[in-house]
Amino acid sequence: MSPTRSHATSRPAAFLRQGLLALALTTALGGGLFAPPAHAEAAKATKATATVDIPYEEFTLPNGLRVIVHTDRKAPIVAVNIWYHVGSLDEPKGRTGFAHLFEHLMFNGSENHPGEFFDPFEKVGATNMNGTTNSDRTNYFQNVPTTALDMALWMESDRMGHLLGAIDQKTLDEQRGVVQNEKRQGENQPYGQVYEVMTKALYPAGHPYSHTVIGSMADLNAASLEDVKNWFRTWYGPNNAVLVLAGDIDVETAKQKVAKYFGDIPASPTMSKPTPDIVTLDAPKRIEMQDNVPQVRIYRGWNIAKYGDPDVERMQLFAQVLGGSKSSRLDQRLLHQDKLVDSISASASASQLDGGLMIVANVRKGVDPALVEKAIDEEVAKLLRDGPTASELEQARTVFKAGFIRGIERIGGFGGKADALAECAVYTGNPGCFRDSLRVIETASRDEILATAHRWLDKGSLTLVVSPGERTPLPEDPAVTPASLELPPVDAKFTTLPSDIDRSKGVPSVDTFPELTFPALQRAKLSNGSTLILAERHDIPVVQVSYEFGGGYASDPKDKLGVANFAMGMLDEGEGDLGALEFANRAESLGASLGASASLDGSSAYLSAIKDKLRPSLQLFADMLRQPRFEQAEIDRVKATWIAGIAQEKARPNGAALRVLPPLLYGEGHPYAIPLSGTGTEASIAALTRDDLVAYRDAYVRPEGATLIVVGDTTMAEIKPALEAVFGKWQGKGEAPKAGAIPAVERPAASRVFLIDQPGAIQANIFAGQLMPSTKDPATTAFDFANTVLGGQFSARLNMNLREDKHWAYGAYSFTQDALGQRPWLAFAPVQIDKTVPALQEIAREVGEFASGKAPTSADEVEKVKASEIRGLPGAVETARAVMGAIGDIVQYGRPDDYVTRHAAEIKALTVEQVAEAAKAIDPDALTWVVVGDLSKIEQPIRDLALGEVTVIDADGKARP
Repeated sequence: MSPTRSHATSRPAAFLRQGLLALALTTALGGGLFAPPAHAEAAKATKATATVDIPYEEFTLPNGLRVIVHTDRKAPIVAVNIWYHVGSLDEPKGRTGFAHLFEHLMFNGSENHPGEFFDPFEKVGATNMNGTTNSDRTNYFQNVPTTALDMALWMESDRMGHLLGAIDQKTLDEQRGVVQNEKRQGENQPYGQVYEVMTKALYPAGHPYSHTVIGSMADLNAASLEDVKNWFRTWYGPNNAVLVLAGDIDVETAKQKVAKYFGDIPASPTMSKPTPDIVTLDAPKRIEMQDNVPQVRIYRGWNIAKYGDPDVERMQLFAQVLGGSKSSRLDQRLLHQDKLVDSISASASASQLDGGLMIVANVRKGVDPALVEKAIDEEVAKLLRDGPTASELEQARTVFKAGFIRGIERIGGFGGKADALAECAVYTGNPGCFRDSLRVIETASRDEILATAHRWLDKGSLTLVVSPGERTPLPEDPAVTPASLELPPVDAKFTTLPSDIDRSKGVPSVDTFPELTFPALQRAKLSNGSTLILAERHDIPVVQVSYEFGGGYASDPKDKLGVANFAMGMLDEGEGDLGALEFANRAESLGASLGASASLDGSSAYLSAIKDKLRPSLQLFADMLRQPRFEQAEIDRVKATWIAGIAQEKARPNGAALRVLPPLLYGEGHPYAIPLSGTGTEASIAALTRDDLVAYRDAYVRPEGATLIVVGDTTMAEIKPALEAVFGKWQGKGEAPKAGAIPAVERPAASRVFLIDQPGAIQANIFAGQLMPSTKDPATTAFDFANTVLGGQFSARLNMNLREDKHWAYGAYSFTQDALGQRPWLAFAPVQIDKTVPALQEIAREVGEFASGKAPTSADEVEKVKASEIRGLPGAVETARAVMGAIGDIVQYGRPDDYVTRHAAEIKALTVEQVAEAAKAIDPDALTWVVVGDLSKIEQPIRDLALGEVTVIDADGKARP
């Protein structure tokens, strides 16, 4: 699925660097609350060596455009990442949300390319394409084949220098509606009001950070066409931008191409920026609120130093020791020892004007939140008094070093090398500022960390407690008429270059494309019966390992749903002589990442090891698999957290829908009739015993018939003996169970509608589902192709209708989940609540006309999807993890080693007629609909729609009496 194009960051402080997740599935399955900025990821290191760095060159055009170039030839792709130094902090009162709104507008075409900005990029197979806005900057990025670089630079320069004529009232109204639905989508989630409440609590009115990035509904509604055009004239000139080109590019080529496309764009006025104004609280501040949430959550935050101040890195080390790892001080005390919380974390990050340290705790059911707050206070005070131990500090440094090494594998996308260079350049003026951060991380002493922590944490903090209850809508800020903005003259030092580009001829054509180069797969057999598959990748000193086993959710007994996932998740909770905390400490001291999980049709365990620690990391990995402890105390602890996680799943509207859809599609008793997450139910998890976990491990976590996939900086001569040393004598216990056949299921005779009540919801989350043949079916490629046309990418029919045309939704998509048996096909759209019925009608019409042939696939659609799928392959396998995923699919579905190239040829050979025929696999008269929303507003209108028999169910799938 293609990513959505905008990512609003509703931030209450610098520590909320990433905002509300836009994609429905991401929202459904959860995710981290606080993602560190690219620079923070780059800062997670100790020693930057000559081989672990981001070398760069730079130049500046006469019009002020700063260009940074990093060469990385591992793949024939180039990351194009442009940062405009404008964010929500630059918005005057009455114009909140303008920076983010304009990010959307810049995706709607330019004067010389009317229409969707995505279109030419999809045709060349661009990957990692998106745009984001935060408090401090707006950025746009994409990875393109090297041969498509001219096209990408033409497109970026056209919207920088030739945009205003393409913005009209219709476009403004369309994107205003999309942004408002993005805002609704975020606020519709549990704890969805937190960011706005914290913003206003942490900053006084009028402070540049005193409003959320996405802005107020009133200001968005009040925005006029001339307002947004003036915003563009003010901020989007070349002298207020940094362009990073990273990948298959050199500085001389970059100079020629960038001058050609950007050199004639005139500079914009040089605007003053707010000066750093770190607001600290004079005394502790406390807010309590209620929300439709399953458990109490406590937020504790302090404002700290700004981006570029060495205090930030010292506070990151402090936060890592306090609550940044599985064995942190807070985890040891509140999760393991006192069992007060289901999860707790601490993190520190920074923005342009200030930074922040945040603690987040999910309070265990039945525990007095006051006890949690007291324990947090005590642990913070203890660390402030004694400081980190030498071993804690060294372990934190190692974690950061490993994170940096892994992070620089990617050239683009969120947090890639281009992001790190651009962020440093925009915020500090020095593209290599990450090196300064690395030095601070490496050299910060205990005393320096303690002094820094006291400097910031001795000031007042904000505590926000969210408890289960009825949500009270937040009052909307009234519309305010902003003062007129007087633009200063353009600085005379900026000049332009002559240009011979005739933009009236349109986007430069791309006639040649690089061939896909997939690493050769080397095979060997281990003496324990496992197959070893190696793909060498020597770009970074990291080795990735995945041990692929049988089992999976489908093997769960009916009365033990979730046992596969739970048992695999317990493997890293202690092994041999190491308890859970000791195991976590050992892994972190090696810079290793280990874990295990189950999927629908299998289980796997993974290891990511730093090359110079490969042998001890493999030993720890082997011990995890061969002698897990399954201690009862740890089982009980994880059970409580797991059950709380199920409650969180059910509280999220998409999570609730994805829990009930598989049982509705497959029917009771079917192996796939389980929540899509594989987490089981509260009752089934509560009933699991240690013997159940041991039995699953003995049955499925065994070397016979398993496959070990290794991708990374190693060779067969090195890795096979290393694996033999730790796994060679491993044998499974007893006979392995034989995988049972997955029974086929008939589709329902008619469409059905199931409704789940979410009182007070401001959106309705709509799903339509149906079963399709197995992933192994010969028609899979053609059907997946047809699905891409309907809802599998940004410019697909569903999204263009509900988002771009109607602006009722932030996104609307469809997808299939791979399976050895029949696989589910799902279409989904979160829509504003008053558009539930018309949205249902539009989805039903789009699906029906597409499947019936009334609106069949067009030749243009087929060629565009072909181009996107085939030409995007080099970028899609840029990382070792992506290569490992492709190999995992080869193993799971019995595909040949050259499947990736065969698959590309299969796509290339598809005809319009074949795609149209594949679309007929969808039966629009036998769909299973699930709608989650406020039934007091939508139940009767949906019944009146007569889509099918209507049943109201709860989040467990039980019918309402």
